[in-house]
Amino acid sequence: MGSNTSTPSVSTDITSISYNICPKLTANSTLDTATVQFRPNPTCKASAATYDSSAGVDSKCLVMNLQNRLADAFAEEDVMTQQGFGLQPTTNTTDIKQQLLQQIERKCGTQSDVVTASIRDTIVSSCDWHFVQNATVKSACESDALQEIANQLSVKRAAEKKRSTIVWLLIGEGTLTDIMVRILILLIMLAILYYLYAFVCKLGFPPEPKLKLGKPMQVVYTIQNDNI
Repeated sequence: MGSNTSTPSVSTDITSISYNICPKLTANSTLDTATVQFRPNPTCKASAATYDSSAGVDSKCLVMNLQNRLADAFAEEDVMTQQGFGLQPTTNTTDIKQQLLQQIERKCGTQSDVVTASIRDTIVSSCDWHFVQNATVKSACESDALQEIANQLSVKRAAEKKRSTIVWLLIGEGTLTDIMVRILILLIMLAILYYLYAFVCKLGFPPEPKLKLGKPMQVVYTIQNDNI
């Protein structure tokens, strides 16, 4: 079938990398690539819906890449993050991969590894359009489950990177230009705080009641003489 070309997106999220490092496969004549469930993950800035008959990936390759990439990524995460994804904290990628396999087996273990899955059975959540070939019902379930984990971790990392950018601009190392930019940002922030303070002072607060002291009270004593 023909292709509707668009500009490919550049993405470093775990899911997209896992798709892109698989060898590309050409769709066979029985595949209807128009039925692909293309749902780009939340970290994608620009999704490329390029309907290309040569953008296929093998299901087993995708599952293996997702497992390897996730193991590498989780090995760099802290204890709380690993526990949040149901993992026993460790930096050993082999152990993490085994734990991921156990999670996926609990979710997909009852699915058939013999029955061929339809092309629409696998959700594609990379930033670029792909379709998955040679999938069984079980491998489709595995890739969907692993993509879900990868997307959640990518979203978490993107949020942390966004928060750290402001901190880096203020205290990070860099070239002379970087330092000048950080100083400029700091000056702008101080100027904003100054004007806010001046504005609040201009509005003023309810004045405290002041005690006005009058003239001293004069007391006149009259002495009455009963003998007068």
